[in-house]
Amino acid sequence: MRRGLVSLLAMILPLVLLIAGCGGGGGGGGGGGANTVSGVAAAGAPLVGTVYLKDSSSPAKELSDTIAADGSFSIDVTGLTPPFILKAQGTAGGVSYTLCSFAPGPGIANINPYSNLAVANAINNYNLSGIYTAPTTTQMQTISANLAKSIADIESKLLPLLTLYHAAVNPISDSYTANHLGLDGLLDMVKVTISSTGTVTLTNKLTSAVISTGSMGNVSGWSDPTNMPQPPVVVNVAPDTAIVNTSHTATFTATVSNTTNTQVTWSVVETGGGTITSAGLYTAPATVGTYHVKATSAADPTKYVTAVVTVVTGPAVSITPTTASLITGATKSFTATVTNSTNTSVTWSVVEAAGGSVTQSGVYTAPATTGTYHVRATSAADSTRYATATVTVTMVGVTISPATTSATTSSTKSFTATVTGTSNTSVTWSVVEAGGGTISTSGYYTAPATAGTYHVKATSISDPTKSATATITVTAAPKPFPYGTWVGPNGVSFTVSTLVSSGLTNQYSGSLTYSGGTIAVNGTDPMTQIMEGSGFLAVAVSQVGATSGVVVSFMNTYHANWYDYQLTGVLSISHIPPSSSDYLNLNAVFSKQ
Repeated sequence: MRRGLVSLLAMILPLVLLIAGCGGGGGGGGGGGANTVSGVAAAGAPLVGTVYLKDSSSPAKELSDTIAADGSFSIDVTGLTPPFILKAQGTAGGVSYTLCSFAPGPGIANINPYSNLAVANAINNYNLSGIYTAPTTTQMQTISANLAKSIADIESKLLPLLTLYHAAVNPISDSYTANHLGLDGLLDMVKVTISSTGTVTLTNKLTSAVISTGSMGNVSGWSDPTNMPQPPVVVNVAPDTAIVNTSHTATFTATVSNTTNTQVTWSVVETGGGTITSAGLYTAPATVGTYHVKATSAADPTKYVTAVVTVVTGPAVSITPTTASLITGATKSFTATVTNSTNTSVTWSVVEAAGGSVTQSGVYTAPATTGTYHVRATSAADSTRYATATVTVTMVGVTISPATTSATTSSTKSFTATVTGTSNTSVTWSVVEAGGGTISTSGYYTAPATAGTYHVKATSISDPTKSATATITVTAAPKPFPYGTWVGPNGVSFTVSTLVSSGLTNQYSGSLTYSGGTIAVNGTDPMTQIMEGSGFLAVAVSQVGATSGVVVSFMNTYHANWYDYQLTGVLSISHIPPSSSDYLNLNAVFSKQ
């Protein structure tokens, strides 16, 4: 599902189950055509009733639509003046509700407790039913101007609760499903009321304990969420309805959430209603009728879900696969099989408006909006016979770690990329700026020789439109002791070849050549090493014996009794004033060869 400010806010709305005012959300949301306002009207379950819409003209024009069994509605607003205020009146679970929402123009505008709370808070008025009766231009403009902030404020205050339920869906403009998860799960567990004095109260439905309360219009002043109900074990089954010919089979799958034990026990509710295996393979009886397949959680046997099976004679349709997970904009091929009919053709469709598209060869294209949608294959011989596949559409997200860092010129850094929303977690690495360094396929970045600010980019292979960037500040690296050969008087030269280690000082290996031969300078041996400290160096050369060679010690400037040099394009070397003729005279300038 989409994430982001508005998305999270959206999560919030769901938790509300408003009792007063234009007073929550479930069901599969969908958007209509370019000139429709559509969505889902729900309060923990789809509302049974009517949705009304008024525009901003004077006097306001009103249209309505009967809420479908899944809570969906769609109203053609051609010729009307946006923005629009919506009101849903109906029942859910035997309780009557009046809930409101708002739409800046054509598109999705779900109606649920969150939408009601957000709109009421935006105008600081609990009586949205009264506003709907005769909306003024000022009221419509006020809601339009304040709605986004209202949602953001609610999200900020209730974020711990939203995070607990993973309710990352915008209850007004995003599609969602009545599957007791996410936003819909919040609607199941949390009730929200707005009193006639403007007090908002969120209540734990299980314990009646207050989760948060405060004044409408002052969301930051609400109490921090406590007494939050833990998300219960939830079982969902796909498909939730099926038409099966007598003595034929159908496959059901169950998904268990909010527990590590995802096993279920399958059963058929009615005696003589067919059989089902532990793998979910249902075999219909020889008798036509309506039966129910039941999946019961092994973790919590009080939690179960049933699917309705209509056993018929005549054409029967099956679809493969029955479930699929896609990212936004991706495609998936479905196949349909028709039995008990010489006409095996089907008509393909997507149940939800704006739920994507499907060709008549069964190739489905996911929409740009995350959600749960349904692809349907209907028998051409009998339009009452069809099969449905459930498609969960997610959005790819990419993050980089670290998101910001620093490096010195020509040094290396390691980056990692995390991809969510798809099983393909691979990325393509690149550096945004020309000359900004290089990066390997595994995320190892090498900084350029020029200081500056550069950006590393990780692009999803699954969805190249999704990427993330990290910022790298490259500064000039400290100049190390210069590599190469330095030549001085009396045929003495120093050759610096290798950096051994880097810490408070840099140590190098190399060699010293003089008239008596060449000796190796080992950077790992403290007695024979070239060391650089703060850009200064001290050198002494002494003869061990008349013919045994020369021992060279390079020491830091803080060592007592040692003179130092400063690198200014030449190597100026001093040593302890000779105490005997055995010392080589190096009190001279060495030049880079």
